[in-house]
Amino acid sequence: MALSSEIQLVNEAQSGDLEAFDALYKTHHPQIYHTVLSRAHPDDVDDLVQVTFLRAFECLALFRGESAFSTWLTRIAMNACHTQWRTRAQQQARYVSVDVTESAADLELPDMGLQRAEFEALVRDVIAHLPEKYRRAIWLHYVLDHSYEDITKILKVPIGTVKTWLNRGRLELKQRLKRVGIYG
Repeated sequence: MALSSEIQLVNEAQSGDLEAFDALYKTHHPQIYHTVLSRAHPDDVDDLVQVTFLRAFECLALFRGESAFSTWLTRIAMNACHTQWRTRAQQQARYVSVDVTESAADLELPDMGLQRAEFEALVRDVIAHLPEKYRRAIWLHYVLDHSYEDITKILKVPIGTVKTWLNRGRLELKQRLKRVGIYG
């Protein structure tokens, strides 16, 4: 699409012409789809593309033309993806608490004369006392089975930091379990 015709479509859409906005949608949909696909979970892509265009439509009057329309639209898409990841991370953080019943049930019960419930409570308490960043990384990786890449997006830290937190969390967990007599 020629720049002048895009500017004209934007101006018409800002004046309330829905057909002009539909033409902008059809032109930019593939680019926005691929932008979102590269930043979001595949199950969320269609919803986030729609959110992007809905926000663009709602804020069209705020577009001043200081950048290309595609740049403005891409920024909206990236913000929508960022908001989605932040929301998901906050929701998952609620589950990264001391509730480890599902994961503790998978552990082999050492022959210490403990009942399963006592053992689970002990492991839950040990995990609860890990520093939050280690506890969250361990929970996301070992309990929720997220990849390092997913964890970097959820916690918004580099992959090296995730690996460090997992390693330090495992070491601290091992030391704490040794102190309470569970780990060799």
